[in-house]
Amino acid sequence: MKRSILLILIILVTVTASFAQRIAPYKVTAIKILPFDEPTGKFEDEAKGNERGFFNDLDTSVLAVVEITGTPGKFASKRDLSVRVTQGRKVMISRIAQVGIPGDDGKYFVPIWINSPICDPVTITATVTGQTTRATMTRKLDAHCGE
Repeated sequence: MKRSILLILIILVTVTASFAQRIAPYKVTAIKILPFDEPTGKFEDEAKGNERGFFNDLDTSVLAVVEITGTPGKFASKRDLSVRVTQGRKVMISRIAQVGIPGDDGKYFVPIWINSPICDPVTITATVTGQTTRATMTRKLDAHCGE
């Protein structure tokens, strides 16, 4: 009886592990930048490309939203998102977030809050870990304070 249960458990673990490997690799498909004006409490329009610099913006924080694309409705265990935010040479944020189940459109979003003031160039690097295919993206923001 114990051998039968053990054999069934081994088969279930093997099947589950092989199924998890068949889920397509996650990809980092975008890092969206949403400036937040602290005096008004309102978000500005999304900053696309290099159209928005942060120059003497002492009261502007940023919500960076990392978009991950995967198989809709399929969870891949042990896959995480590692995010590192540097301002100049200083590491501001180093965070690991579990990636949940992508929605019907295959998208999953992870928010990262970057507090003001932003006075040196900012680099946001997002990397999916726990899979054989490397998936990383970097986004840079121009910034400078002072005259």
